[in-house]
Amino acid sequence: MCIADKLSDMKHSPLRTPLAILRIELGLTQEKLGKLVGKARRTIQAIEIGKLRLTEDLAAEISAKTGISARWLLEGKPDAPMLTPGGEAYTKEVFDALRGRALRALNVEIQDPNKLEVLYMRGFYVCADWFPMYSAAAKSGKREIVEHLTAEFLEQMRQRFGFDFDVAQKIDAEVKFKSKNFSFSIPRRVKPPKKSPSRPSPASARRASGRKSS
Repeated sequence: MCIADKLSDMKHSPLRTPLAILRIELGLTQEKLGKLVGKARRTIQAIEIGKLRLTEDLAAEISAKTGISARWLLEGKPDAPMLTPGGEAYTKEVFDALRGRALRALNVEIQDPNKLEVLYMRGFYVCADWFPMYSAAAKSGKREIVEHLTAEFLEQMRQRFGFDFDVAQKIDAEVKFKSKNFSFSIPRRVKPPKKSPSRPSPASARRASGRKSS
């Protein structure tokens, strides 16, 4: 990227959004960043100057292609420290590592995001503030209200993203809350779809019919 291109982009896109900060950090033009994530240069420019909202889907795509935190992008705070999805400090080296350069030298640990243990940790991190809110609501006599609001929110998320019944079954099998006074397992509001009874094969039907006639 030549200096003229960099200055031109900075002139038309003041560093008022995280996307602009990220692009300049990576040394990319708006056109190159657009090609990287499948968007036109004008789209990138409009987001950088605040004329177009950064969607969650595009933030996730940018995160996947650059290694930046999608949450950092969506929070819209350009002065906040740049972070990776794991909460580590973000630098251009992370981007270079994703592009296949010096991965071992950076000692970057790549974790399978689909492993149940990783999902546990990230899920707990995301929800860590919920219980103190729930406790505060309960102490103020609003326990049922916060439970109702939480159930509504979770239903919205289920409709939007779906529900992994396999993971739910694994969690149900592993997570048990016990104390001196009571034991508690996770009640599921969402029930797995009922499996339709399998139809016997023609050969099995003939054998069953033969047994009945005999």
